Amino acid sequence: MPKPTPAIVLSTLADEHFGLSRAKAAALVEAATVCLHHNHHRSGVRLRVTGCRSTEPPLEFTAPDDKALRANADLHEAVEDGATAVAIAVVTRITDYRVVERSVKRTGIDWWLGRSDGVFEARLEVSGILAGPDKLDSRVDDKLRQMARSDGTGLPGYAAVVEFGAPQARVVERAAEDP
Repeated sequence: MPKPTPAIVLSTLADEHFGLSRAKAAALVEAATVCLHHNHHRSGVRLRVTGCRSTEPPLEFTAPDDKALRANADLHEAVEDGATAVAIAVVTRITDYRVVERSVKRTGIDWWLGRSDGVFEARLEVSGILAGPDKLDSRVDDKLRQMARSDGTGLPGYAAVVEFGAPQARVVERAAEDP
């Protein structure tokens, strides 16, 4: 009998990350719960992960209360933040990297990843879709192209697109380029 896939517990997002505060993680997770709630998902729903690794872990989360729903009424912003929470949880599950730091604008990525505090070893670019699995492949391609701006670092990169309708996440690795 195969071993069950361990759950991704969104409330633990800040644990073991060097550059992700508890407050920032809580805001990102809250947005993710709003997006999941919007699509009528409950805690325990399976997240279909495809790309550089395939897995289907259960997502555990607390349903958003009225204040969370009102604070995240701008679903465009909620999708961006919520996708970040899920993408970080997934990428750090399927790799040995942790969040080191939020990237600055115009680098083509959102986050720097590494195994040690202060050491950049990989790149992460995130995007989210509230509902619409047919947009997943083209969005991943867009993110991989965008990530090219930071190819000169010589670091591998991950484009992660989270679609809350299914829910699913596609994570694709962009090979390191020589600086």
